[in-house]
Amino acid sequence: MKTTGPMWLIIFPAVTQGMAASKFPTSPKEVATSLSECVQSALQGRQQRLQIMLPDGLRFNVEGRGQGQQMLGDPLARVKTTQRLRADRELAYLVLEMFQGYRDETACIFEDTKATKAAQREWAKLPLQPAAVRTELPRKGAGVGFGVAGGLGAAQPKVLIVCRPCNKTLEGLKPLSEELGTEGVIVLLNCEWCPMPGYELIYSLEENPHPEWEGGLLHYSFGGSWLLGAANNKGAPVVHGTSPARPAMNDIGLGFERIESDTNWFSNKGAAAALKRRAVAAAPATPSA
Repeated sequence: MKTTGPMWLIIFPAVTQGMAASKFPTSPKEVATSLSECVQSALQGRQQRLQIMLPDGLRFNVEGRGQGQQMLGDPLARVKTTQRLRADRELAYLVLEMFQGYRDETACIFEDTKATKAAQREWAKLPLQPAAVRTELPRKGAGVGFGVAGGLGAAQPKVLIVCRPCNKTLEGLKPLSEELGTEGVIVLLNCEWCPMPGYELIYSLEENPHPEWEGGLLHYSFGGSWLLGAANNKGAPVVHGTSPARPAMNDIGLGFERIESDTNWFSNKGAAAALKRRAVAAAPATPSA
């Protein structure tokens, strides 16, 4: 039977025995562990241009415990700028730890001067620092070096971690990527454009993936299937469907409709507690003649 798009398979917990990998992470620790495994698997598969997407404000307590950690899939979560910046730093630091054997040949690029200075300040308190933390990319033709002030001298970085890159940064990465070739790894974190051409999306955890729905989760780990679901009334994310490829927006909407209408008690009542349609503004009344 031919299909014109991904086929959703609605899955209920009662019949998912032996499918332990098909689940959402339930804590930042699980996210970090899975992320590390995905990076390792991708590198073993000779992937050297990697992309990672996480929800805004997802914290790992790298810089200590703090306020503002939200439940995954919470449609009412509001992330402050300071929380987002801290979450980005903590994600970048986790990736840095994965490449700690190359710490003296690693550079981290942040979106602006404020984010860069905050990373330099906070990471100085931690046991691991990269060779360079900066805002600007190195210039092509300068040995891909960062200069004395950048911390790498004229050496080529083996690992480049780029956090929330803007269009200018992405354009600058093209010639740099060509010059690094297979001698270096570039990791994009929370890039607005996903998937980014030329990069392998190895981990994605997306909240509110459909503009007409509040809540819901879409998740992918390298080598696996895409998972669609929502947090239940106890806050635990529940998988309701899988797809071999990233689903189109229409497929996500259809999947959410099925989740919303699910009353099967095997799927845990209240499984779609954190999922609802967004309110549609009423059309303006037509003035009477």
